[in-house]
Amino acid sequence: MPERSDGTSFTWKAYASKIFTVITLRQRHASEIVLVNDRYDLPFTIKDSERNLRSGNSPGPKNVFIRAADKFPSPRAFQEFLRNPANKERLQKFLQTEFNVLCRVYPNTNGCDTTAAFFARNKTTIYDKAFASEDARVILRSVGKSLPVPQVVLDEMAMFTIKFIYNDNHSQTLGDASARKWTEMKKRKSTLRLPPDRNSHDLKIKRVNYQTFMMLNFDKADPPPSPINHGWTLDNGMCIPVRYTQPALPRYLSEVRQHHLQIGADTGLGESDSGGDSDSDDDDDNGYE
Repeated sequence: MPERSDGTSFTWKAYASKIFTVITLRQRHASEIVLVNDRYDLPFTIKDSERNLRSGNSPGPKNVFIRAADKFPSPRAFQEFLRNPANKERLQKFLQTEFNVLCRVYPNTNGCDTTAAFFARNKTTIYDKAFASEDARVILRSVGKSLPVPQVVLDEMAMFTIKFIYNDNHSQTLGDASARKWTEMKKRKSTLRLPPDRNSHDLKIKRVNYQTFMMLNFDKADPPPSPINHGWTLDNGMCIPVRYTQPALPRYLSEVRQHHLQIGADTGLGESDSGGDSDSDDDDDNGYE
């Protein structure tokens, strides 16, 4: 059986990833890539005689039902696998499913011209972890199915980020994950390495959902929907990503500060005077001589 350089088995999932990588690396500057497949579901074809000559008198190849985690066949077994048209159909459907998931994973984790990557998160590691988990694959398949993005997808993608991008199996919110990550940092603490807050994360997922929706519906006759309100806004005629819609400080902290300032205004004390530390002549009447 084929093996990776680290000794682990080469699987059908790894095969799909390799094909996807080869295609995308060869077309780095393409705005759209169209894959055209042969038909193998026809009752008869002009290639029938050619296939008979290739097979000779050997028995027909068996049906193979592909599962992502199964080991990829040896070169000889793979050639035997391809002799069965039904196997080719299943391979095409398998690659289509895997490519669709990859198109959802890459904008979210790898970053691109319009969607930033997560700082200090290795894209290969994220990809491997996501494809090793059926739960992650189910979540990613929900991205790009509709506009606007449903709230349930935003919730599921927040948990995806916590678990598969920041390797946190305990936190239930991005806020909790951020606090836990900060506590775990022993040296060189940096806010850049913290998970994003929920507000900015939702806006990011809206942009990812919009882009994925466009890719999945490229063949539709209707004009593409506007990106405005799907993670972008217009600013002086330019389409600009919306990074956040909440204030820098929590609302209650702003309200506490405003209340504090109002008390100072009502009592005639300035902000610096409200702490009670003042240099006045009353300090001499403290009982000491």
